[in-house]
Amino acid sequence: MTTPTNNYLGPLIVVDGIITNYQAVQDAVNPADVENISILKDASSTAIYGSRAAQGVIVITTKRGLSGKSTVDAHIQYGIIQPKRDLRFMNTTELIGFMDQQMRRYWEQTESIRKTFPDVNDFIRERRVYTDADHSRNFNWEDAIYSNGNLRNTEVSVRSGTEKTKFYAGIGWFKENGALYDNSFDRKSLRVNIDHAVSRKFHTSLNLSTIVDRTSRRNGVPELYMIQPFMSPYDEQGNLLDSLQLKQSSNYGPVTTSWMQNFLAEKDYDNTRLTNVQNHLGSLRLRYDILPELSIQSTNSINYMGTNVNSYFDPRSFSGRYGGFPYLFRPGMTVPNGTLDLEETKMVDYLTSNTLNYRKNFGQHNLSALVGQEWGKRTTDLSTVNMNDLLAGERNMGAAKGLAVQ
Repeated sequence: MTTPTNNYLGPLIVVDGIITNYQAVQDAVNPADVENISILKDASSTAIYGSRAAQGVIVITTKRGLSGKSTVDAHIQYGIIQPKRDLRFMNTTELIGFMDQQMRRYWEQTESIRKTFPDVNDFIRERRVYTDADHSRNFNWEDAIYSNGNLRNTEVSVRSGTEKTKFYAGIGWFKENGALYDNSFDRKSLRVNIDHAVSRKFHTSLNLSTIVDRTSRRNGVPELYMIQPFMSPYDEQGNLLDSLQLKQSSNYGPVTTSWMQNFLAEKDYDNTRLTNVQNHLGSLRLRYDILPELSIQSTNSINYMGTNVNSYFDPRSFSGRYGGFPYLFRPGMTVPNGTLDLEETKMVDYLTSNTLNYRKNFGQHNLSALVGQEWGKRTTDLSTVNMNDLLAGERNMGAAKGLAVQ
């Protein structure tokens, strides 16, 4: 999934003849509604789109209604998601053995270290990032962060029409509970295409499309490589710790100690990053055939792209107390005590394209000419609000004492 930006440098996406500013095909159309996709790369075929087609053009044609008997198609899918683990992380015994081996090699190759620590065992004991007790601790963080997920996909479409009016409608609902801890994705889509012949010469087409995405991701879950297997999330009594001690050493120098959140102890708090993306496209095409070989056409569209991000850390959780980055704080520093970050992007594109088309066949030869005019406008609204010092359990701007607006 992508979000709108003014700095997109990829291919131009055209849906049913409508030029869009989408960055990815999945933002423009539900795959179940696609009739055909073609790629334009050569200069002659992309010339009509101007400099916007410098990286090529993806032309998408969606399904339309058919005259005759109405048809209804339904598709329901359910699947299991299993994380593919090509890279196996070391357990405690393997990791400590590797650390000791690397430290011995560093001691042998560094004269200054040998002068400070004549005995390699003293060097290892002084500069290691684990304790003797850590030898007996081994927690599989990979299984805690990743697990089997599932997905459900439901798609229903209707095709109908008469000689004068043709109708297509499709709805879709895709929901995924991902393999990553407390991660989900929800997408709903709707498309309506209507073609109507007002008269033998006057034709109209109305296209409406809506795609709404919602992504939820748990805040405070570390990257797997940042956490060691001997860092147990439980105390000696088997209770979940709210934080984990993190020992680090730069180039086998003196060991520093900081703390990081234990995300397993924060499942009762709504520490999540919610991303809502809305893509709406509406277009109206009018075509009048002046002569069999001469026609005039007007295509008008409005395209709305909106992204809203809501990222929250509850102040009652360890990660919320420190704004998600506890390892950056030292004793005496002022802590955020809960954070709420809001980001919103709204883009509205208006586009009208008017053309006069001439096509004439002369036996084995043909002549075509096109005269066109185009006007477009984009409005963009951006806002960012960062809040801290929140009331416990309150995910709204009124619960914050600290506020910064951009």
